[in-house]
Amino acid sequence: MNYMLMLPEAIVCTAALTALMLGMFKNGRIVGHLSIFALILSFLFTLNLFNANTTLFSGFFIIDPLAVIFKLLFISISLLVTICSLEPVKKWGDRPEYYSLVLFTTLGMMISASSGDLITLYIGFELTAIASYPLVAFTKKKISSESAMKYFMFSAFFSAITLFGISLVYGATGSTSIASALTINNHSLALLASFFLISGFGFKTGIVPFHMWLADTHSGAPAPISAFLSGGIINVAFVALLRVLVVAMPTLHVEWGLILAVLAILSMTVGNVVALAQRNIKRMFAYSTIAQAGYIIIGLAVAFNMGDLAALGIAATLLHLTVHLFMKGGAFIAVAAVSEQIGYDIKDYAGLGRRAPITATFMLIFLISLAGIVPTAGFISKLVLLVAAMKSNTMGVILAVSLVINSAISCVYYGRLARYMYFIEPKDNSKVKEDITSIIPMAIAAIVILIIGLYPPPVIGLVRDVATALLL
Repeated sequence: MNYMLMLPEAIVCTAALTALMLGMFKNGRIVGHLSIFALILSFLFTLNLFNANTTLFSGFFIIDPLAVIFKLLFISISLLVTICSLEPVKKWGDRPEYYSLVLFTTLGMMISASSGDLITLYIGFELTAIASYPLVAFTKKKISSESAMKYFMFSAFFSAITLFGISLVYGATGSTSIASALTINNHSLALLASFFLISGFGFKTGIVPFHMWLADTHSGAPAPISAFLSGGIINVAFVALLRVLVVAMPTLHVEWGLILAVLAILSMTVGNVVALAQRNIKRMFAYSTIAQAGYIIIGLAVAFNMGDLAALGIAATLLHLTVHLFMKGGAFIAVAAVSEQIGYDIKDYAGLGRRAPITATFMLIFLISLAGIVPTAGFISKLVLLVAAMKSNTMGVILAVSLVINSAISCVYYGRLARYMYFIEPKDNSKVKEDITSIIPMAIAAIVILIIGLYPPPVIGLVRDVATALLL
């Protein structure tokens, strides 16, 4: 057994424990740089695993292209969040345990990505959740504590639901292996087990009707953690959906294809319509995240109804997941860069193009990409989703129409923010400080978005290959 395949996880785990021990010296800057170094090292070792396709611990741990691409995404958002947190952590009392919690959350996400067993998946979920609760409440403000408590209560409830779904699979097959779900002979029992599992996963994704925690948690959490939640933690559930529904329960594709299509339409519509009414920037982006989750679900919904073309639907899902991580993570990092100085109301962003030109430029790129406008990655990923939906059945056409309408709706509130930044006079013309620790992660996210938007074939080919390998 080649344990070197788990080296990326070992690096992150070692760094997390080291950061925890170094916390007693109250030198957050050193611990922050250590965390950045560990994440870069883990990223490089994960890249080296792209051609691996094997299992460890009797199938409990999987190393395949799907696991690798998700690990790279999780490490990427963790790296961006860690870099942009270097200055805020100093203002929060220079508490190095922040970085340890980020690393433990990352470790949980990486374990989830490689789970070949429902118990391993559950452990990954719980490690991610338990480490993220204190991150939401890290500033010790009343609103942060309330948001963390709401997040904890809902998470505990849906964790129990997920565990009940796992127990049904075990009761029916005598195993908790994800592959064992294939052997459930009772169609009704398989449908019931999948219902509880998808309900638990649905909470993590933030899709309607499991979205009730998301807006409050985002608005109360520190802005870098909002980026972490929206760009990384939500994606954990999508890898679970891909593993369990697409691979392990193919007999339920007809039922779940229709259900996920309905959930996609509801999520897109509710997320975008409610976002229209928001004046708080973080709440607006939170509801936008619900809408983006709806777009992502389109790929899964059409994959269930496309037969030989299922790989296209899964590839569309993977592409939009990748793009969403960078554009929404980047947007929240832009919020983190300036909002502590100017505020979180949309009116506070008036004249930002002159007061903080670098941050405003990057924010504009993220907004254009979120709206799905050329020449950004958001346009490419939505186009691939649209093509996948149009090649499906009648429900796919309805999803495509809904995607176009909702994208048009989203342009209203994204455009409103851009208008405030560049065309509304501010009450205060003083310059806003732009830290290099915020500029670097925003620049990385913006570059990725523009590269994919201007030259998408390599990324599209990559996600297509990962999708094809998943279905083999």
